[in-house]
Amino acid sequence: MSKSSLRYRRISLTDYSNLDWRIMTSNYLSEEELESRVQRRTAELEKANQDLRVEIIEHKRKEEALLQSEFIYQTLFNSIDEGFCVIEMIFDENGKPVDYRFLETNSAFEKQTGLIDVQGKRMREFAPKHEEHWFEIYGRVALTGQPARFQNHAEQLNRWYDVYAFRFGEPGKRQVSILFNDITERKQTEEALRLSEEKFSIAFANNPAAIALTRLEDGLLLDVNDTWVALNGYSRDEAIGDFARTMNIWPTCEAASRFVQELREKGSLSGWEQKFYKKSGESYVAQLSAQVLTIRGEKVILSTFVDITERKRVEEALRESETRFRTMFEAHGAPMMLIEPDSGQIIDANDAAARFYEYSREQLRAMRIDQINQLSPEEVAAERYKALERGKNVFVFRHRLASGNIRWVEVYSSPVTIQRQSILFSIIHDITERKWVEEALKEAYDSLEEKVKERTAELKKAYNLLKESEISLAEAQQMAHLGNWDWNIITNEMYWSDEIYRIFGRTPQEFGATYYEFLDYVHPEDRYYVNSAVKEALNGKTYSIDYRIIMANGEERIVHEQAEVIFDKKNSQNSPVRMKGIVQDITERKKAEEALAKMEQVRIKEIHHRIKNNLQVISSLLDLQAEKFGYVEVLEAFKDSQNRIASVALIHEELYQGKGTGNLDFAAYIKRLTRELFSSYNLRKEDISLVLDLQNAYLGMDTAVPLGIVVNELVSNSLKHAFPEGKNWKVSISLRKTEDFDINKVNSETDYICGEEGNFQYIITVADNGKGIPEGIDLQTADSLGLQLVNALVEQIDGCIELKRNQGTEFTIWFNSIEK
Repeated sequence: MSKSSLRYRRISLTDYSNLDWRIMTSNYLSEEELESRVQRRTAELEKANQDLRVEIIEHKRKEEALLQSEFIYQTLFNSIDEGFCVIEMIFDENGKPVDYRFLETNSAFEKQTGLIDVQGKRMREFAPKHEEHWFEIYGRVALTGQPARFQNHAEQLNRWYDVYAFRFGEPGKRQVSILFNDITERKQTEEALRLSEEKFSIAFANNPAAIALTRLEDGLLLDVNDTWVALNGYSRDEAIGDFARTMNIWPTCEAASRFVQELREKGSLSGWEQKFYKKSGESYVAQLSAQVLTIRGEKVILSTFVDITERKRVEEALRESETRFRTMFEAHGAPMMLIEPDSGQIIDANDAAARFYEYSREQLRAMRIDQINQLSPEEVAAERYKALERGKNVFVFRHRLASGNIRWVEVYSSPVTIQRQSILFSIIHDITERKWVEEALKEAYDSLEEKVKERTAELKKAYNLLKESEISLAEAQQMAHLGNWDWNIITNEMYWSDEIYRIFGRTPQEFGATYYEFLDYVHPEDRYYVNSAVKEALNGKTYSIDYRIIMANGEERIVHEQAEVIFDKKNSQNSPVRMKGIVQDITERKKAEEALAKMEQVRIKEIHHRIKNNLQVISSLLDLQAEKFGYVEVLEAFKDSQNRIASVALIHEELYQGKGTGNLDFAAYIKRLTRELFSSYNLRKEDISLVLDLQNAYLGMDTAVPLGIVVNELVSNSLKHAFPEGKNWKVSISLRKTEDFDINKVNSETDYICGEEGNFQYIITVADNGKGIPEGIDLQTADSLGLQLVNALVEQIDGCIELKRNQGTEFTIWFNSIEK
């Protein structure tokens, strides 16, 4: 009952208080009728009054219940952990939701959003770039009344939310209640878990080592990677769901059980060497590492297999190699030492070293190399580490003998591995006499340099004197063999100083003082060159040339001439009007330079000759040593080593027989090298033919030596392995400049990645039409010594190598000629 109805009823009671007066004043009703009406009316009033009291009591009860409900609502509203708010949606004139206003929030709202004092304010006041999808979802809930449950990211709040939104109140109010929870941490955990699983999956699939995932309880194979498949010969479908013991991978069940038992006790194992069997029945030795993991509540074994079969074979070969090395070390006539790289302690020295240093071998083993070397201990240590890092190096030292004599030595030092210990192997050559010659040459060169400096100082002094007087100028020119001239281009008149007349061996009376007369004195073979240089100078280029002249007595001299041209700047064409310059007789200096160049060529050729002879001695020693072995593999290894040494010796022989320029005619070298290799392998011409397509290429030593060894390795590999019994086999070698190499014309179906990656000068291709290298062999990870050597040497010259297997084998090497 409303307050207005109560008020109306109270007014009605007041009106009825005058009832007696109206009854008494009534002249129309009888007393009985009037009494009856009063009784009826009184009963109605009593009933109405009773109903009013009941309604008032009920109203008070509802008000109390409403207050109690409001208290419970507010308590619940502010005590829940989830954020809660009531918003009013704001639409633009097109009915698009663009913002919302906060009407009410609970206590958890601030913690869940980081927003403070939001009531009555709009969302865009706090986050101007709040995503549009928030407004679209809430606007749709306000208009349709359909609740929405979703998860979304709020960029400006930097949080993820799980949201439940529903319409609040009448549709026209466009209000929405939002219950939400900050799930950022959960999302981050889920993302971290996803990334971790993704990384594990990638690492598992792409790991170069063979990996298997096995259930600890019964040994069931759960997963294997591609490397495991390639190693064992089973497909993934064959392996997954089967047991290693039933696949006969383990040699015995006891071996597998022993491995699992120890793994259960320790939780992880590493370095476990075990023999296994492939699907084909072939055995291999692997180094096994394993760890027990818990994945989705189940204990599994993560096992990693590394095939060490080849390493085991190499270790055995290394032991044999160490024996051969020891034999060579003891018998060699050159002084040799084995040195510990960290301390410099001499581990061993051969008899030749004992004779050279005049100590016994026992005395040398008790010494450090810095007790012999005249460098400081710090300098010796630095040189040792340099040798170790570079892999091989050559040093020149001064060594003291037991007698106190000092000898210059050239030390060839390289790291070797003996009994798994890396030590320095050094070969010592006495170069004392050569150093004496070099020092004498250096003194001569320094003396010449000093004279040049003195002459330069004199020239500077003479130039300063030129400014003082013509007399001083003439004297200075005579002293420096330097004359000056001046040519009037307009009149073709030329002035020569006295010194120029002396340089040309002429007198003023003989010289017609014109440009064309001057050209008559220039050597006939140099006239065109001089005249062209003058013409270029008249067009603005620099004029500084050397040329030959013929003196009056027929003697040939060499002069240096510099000049500058004066232009008429007042003329719009900027025409040359005058040219002036100097001439200096440099004949003696040129002779001295040529003498030094010839001496340097002789020295370089002598070095190549000695290196060639030393390499041939080593090759002969290998040949003698090979006669002591009956194993084919050992003989082939010795033969390969001889061929490698011979390829390097051949380079030095070519350089020794050449002009001493230091560059090698590589095309001629390849012809001779291949001829030697075909002869070495005793091949008949009708069985294997050789096709050469070689352009001229002159390469420096730093490129020729590694590349020569590479060609030796590739051709030897073809001759040894590529051709089965039969005829019509062919080995092809081409050498050309990259500018003459059209990739598109060679093979449109072949990708030359090296040609796209680098700017190379030359391309060399070694190919055969044999049976080809197996597809399973990767050039970059091959375990054969020959291919490893090829990769290392191509990398040494900063080159790029590609392997094609189309109808045989084709190696293409892209490289530059390294100049140092």
